[in-house]
Amino acid sequence: MSLLLAIAASAQAAAPVWVETGTDPRGIVAAFDPASVTRLGTDRRRVRMRLISPEPMSSGLVTAIVTTEVDCAGHSFTVIRNEAFDGAGALMLAEDVPPPQRRTYSLVAGSAEAVMEARVCAAPAQ
Repeated sequence: MSLLLAIAASAQAAAPVWVETGTDPRGIVAAFDPASVTRLGTDRRRVRMRLISPEPMSSGLVTAIVTTEVDCAGHSFTVIRNEAFDGAGALMLAEDVPPPQRRTYSLVAGSAEAVMEARVCAAPAQ
């Protein structure tokens, strides 16, 4: 029984601690995982973001985990991996975005993504 408790404790210790950064007009709540922040040179960071929809989307998606590369100097981010989950937490999609298909998005002042960028770029990265 103690082995099972140790495994359970290990799994809980590894679970992300999400820091909320805001809610968009559609009610989608954004957060990031501070433990996922890694430095990519001087002005870039890689970070995992979580987006939770208050209602299932037409595809059934409720939660998305998006790995992004943030350009701190350019105030933009690029999606490099997408994971999508339904309301029961079942994985619906997990894909790396091939470099030719990656899009870069400008950060809008005051948006949940801009709040995340400010925290990620100001904090010491791992």
